[in-house]
Amino acid sequence: MHLRLTAQWASRVGANRARVNKATGAAVRDRLIRIRDRWAADVRVDTSHYQQTVAATEPEMTTPTSGRIQPPHEDYFVYNEYGTYRMSARPSMRQAIAAEKADFYQTIEGVIKGILG
Repeated sequence: MHLRLTAQWASRVGANRARVNKATGAAVRDRLIRIRDRWAADVRVDTSHYQQTVAATEPEMTTPTSGRIQPPHEDYFVYNEYGTYRMSARPSMRQAIAAEKADFYQTIEGVIKGILG
């Protein structure tokens, strides 16, 4: 399980494709870092080690316009995020994504409009 964030657009960028790729790639990386920081701040676990591990997780750019964050200690992450039959869910990553989602769309739209005019 991981978070993947990808910016896609219509093919009308034409000759500006390289500029759009660079700008949207930077916006994707910036948003992944913001999600990671919000996620680390909102982690609801008893150990500060898990919170520090989340904060140290670096986003990985998988393509020029796509990146991901791989949760540390994935098995432990799933139990905290979704809960178990004995423990209620303590979501933090999903809340971080939801908080950044609308602003991300506006950022990407602004980047592309700024390049295409």
